Amino acid sequence: NIGIKESVGRYICLVNSDIKALDAVVDRLCAYMDKNTQVGAIGPKTVNDDMSIRVNTRRFPTLWNTFCETIFLSDLFPNITFFRGRTMDWFSHEETRNVDVLSGCFLIVRREVIEKVGVLDDRFFIYGEDTDWCKRIRLNNWEVVFFADTKAIHYAGASSSVAPIRFLIELTKADLQYWKKHHNIIKYSLYQVLMLIHFTIRAIGWFLNFLLKSSNKEVSRAKYKSYFARINWLIFNRGRRPVGS
Repeated sequence: NIGIKESVGRYICLVNSDIKALDAVVDRLCAYMDKNTQVGAIGPKTVNDDMSIRVNTRRFPTLWNTFCETIFLSDLFPNITFFRGRTMDWFSHEETRNVDVLSGCFLIVRREVIEKVGVLDDRFFIYGEDTDWCKRIRLNNWEVVFFADTKAIHYAGASSSVAPIRFLIELTKADLQYWKKHHNIIKYSLYQVLMLIHFTIRAIGWFLNFLLKSSNKEVSRAKYKSYFARINWLIFNRGRRPVGS
């Protein structure tokens, strides 16, 4: 936000430190926004270092798409629109299209939009600020566009790998902050229940996987520990800042 307030120009470009831009990506995104003045924010296709697609498009969270993810309906019926979760992994990412949310790892926002909706909400510590920003942009009748014709490599996870459980708890905090900000107390409370169910199902599943399978025990152990840590934080420590990893 300090950088945004000191910046000049028609567009503001937010880029993570673990991004490698390709294909004259900034020039092409800005050219598209010049031609399409209804676009408030835009982002490129992101790929992993092996050039496979890294999905950076999402829908806004709802109780229904959260429920579908929690009980695996989105995995069991990926081609049925009604059961889809938040992550938009069901389209090829070869087409430019409007989306609800773009990852803040590489995002260009029109200055006029920022003057209207404001800068990033600094109540979000490390995650969730992109979802909130896209929400405010969309509420003010601007389009959020995924641009498929240029790409950037995202070497993700460098920060969170230092303290993975800490960062997962921060992600949980950001989700709750979003729901507290944009939904009433009933939906906020129901979301917390769904989150607890989601974590419990997966904690038990990974723990059983650890007990019953001889391979990948380290992965299983790390997974169930991370879910149990988030359950513990939700039940006993919500409202406190998580410490350690």
